[in-house]
Amino acid sequence: MLAGLSACGSDGSRGPGGAGGASGTGGSAGAGGIAGAAGRGGAGGSGATGGVTGNATVDETVLRETATVAFSAAELTIGGDGEGGAVELVDVGTSAIDIVIPPESRESATVLPKAGTGCECTENSCAFDGCDHGSGLLLSGSISWTESTLDCDYMVAGNQGGAVYSFTVFCDLDYTQTSLDGQLNTSGSVELPGATSSWHSQITFNNVTYVNGHPTGGSIDVSASATAAGETHTANATVSF
Repeated sequence: MLAGLSACGSDGSRGPGGAGGASGTGGSAGAGGIAGAAGRGGAGGSGATGGVTGNATVDETVLRETATVAFSAAELTIGGDGEGGAVELVDVGTSAIDIVIPPESRESATVLPKAGTGCECTENSCAFDGCDHGSGLLLSGSISWTESTLDCDYMVAGNQGGAVYSFTVFCDLDYTQTSLDGQLNTSGSVELPGATSSWHSQITFNNVTYVNGHPTGGSIDVSASATAAGETHTANATVSF
């Protein structure tokens, strides 16, 4: 049986990411290291493989960070802290629009602190009803887990740093202490002063393996789109680690 909910420590700051690949149809995303969320420095790896389709390329730095955050969230959740894991996955949504190059130029939101109201958790699940962590972003929906699986389906909405977000987070992941396999999707919009952008990202983890929280093997398939200033850019690619 899993332990009860644990207190969530402070997350490490995100360091600078490596450069993404140049924009252009059919071009590959450039390799880039990241300093990931939860205080883990990422490592650069191989570039996107299998070609990139669509009218844009993918930012491999964002995808590597997504892989790091997803694993950290799975560790928290399956360790008994479903609320903290769900909050970490919010960062996947707020940065998802930047998967597609060219992205809207803006700062990414930081991972939210834990300490919310409207968040009811049991040993293996959390129900969110306007779950408030004091950041301006509210969670509504649910997350559940076993010792080897993680399922989530919730909405995130609110104002953070002048950006008004409304998006969904969906996950269906198989987890071990060294790997992730399955689906992580986000879809929604962000309204900034004078501009509104929207995105959809579908990310498939293909037995991605980890050492000390960093992705080191396997691959991610991504299908993503971003709409800004009336223009929609799409990209589909496989990123290998």
